[in-house]
Amino acid sequence: MQTLFKIDLSLGAACNALDRVSEACAPATAQLRQQVAQSDLLHVDETGWKSNGEKRWLWVFVFSFGVFFQLASSRGAKVLKSVLGESFTGILVTDDFSAYSAYHKKGLRQLCWAHLIRKLKGLKDTRSSPDASLFAKNLLREAGNLFAYWHAFKEMGFARSKLWTGTSLIRARMKRLCLHYTNSPDRAVRTRAQKLLQNWDHLFTFLRYEGVEPTNNTAERALRPPAQWRKICFGNHSEPGERFTQTILTVTRTCQMQGKNTFKFLTDLMAAYFRDQPLPSLL
Repeated sequence: MQTLFKIDLSLGAACNALDRVSEACAPATAQLRQQVAQSDLLHVDETGWKSNGEKRWLWVFVFSFGVFFQLASSRGAKVLKSVLGESFTGILVTDDFSAYSAYHKKGLRQLCWAHLIRKLKGLKDTRSSPDASLFAKNLLREAGNLFAYWHAFKEMGFARSKLWTGTSLIRARMKRLCLHYTNSPDRAVRTRAQKLLQNWDHLFTFLRYEGVEPTNNTAERALRPPAQWRKICFGNHSEPGERFTQTILTVTRTCQMQGKNTFKFLTDLMAAYFRDQPLPSLL
């Protein structure tokens, strides 16, 4: 401000400005939060954060026309419950972290195959035992066959029922592999096989339901800019700082998703806020 406009701006004035922006953005973020719980399909992920030296988690919820961020002191299912309510009726796309299973026990879910494939490759590369190599190698091969069908479906657009029946033998072979290695002497192999079987119903949701993708790249892409910001800002130092972080990320990411000029939206928002006029919405 001093260099460009010859205006002296104190640190306190900057903090007060951030507080005013948080207050002005509150109605828009509250509307988006309501839409999150009502979504038919939701991509969810979380990453570490810091606040005054204490551990926090930055959660992201991505739906068809918006992105909602929530900072929390927990990585557990209670955060999902606070945002989505006691139960969620839509489809969740997540990784295989236990909090999602604890919250969405009976609901439809799609596990991220990108995470699963990375874990299988890691198991294969460790070469800790013959079982580790064979289990991971064979399962990765079947996953390759599965996604060959998926990409053909995406390109050719044949019936989804054909996608399901056409992959039945692949899924059967994958299940047989998991069952075979549930008693493996290699603990890592045994654990991975058992976990896949426990989540079996959540591995192939994308084959049956329209609009569901096999990965959670949508949420991971939404978290990438905050993760880069974290390396520069080192987190927050107060509750108002936390509030500003989740608010400004929600507004800016949603604007970008909707193709809106973020700076113009914030300018219009603050102008309306100062004039006590109706605030622009992101719905």
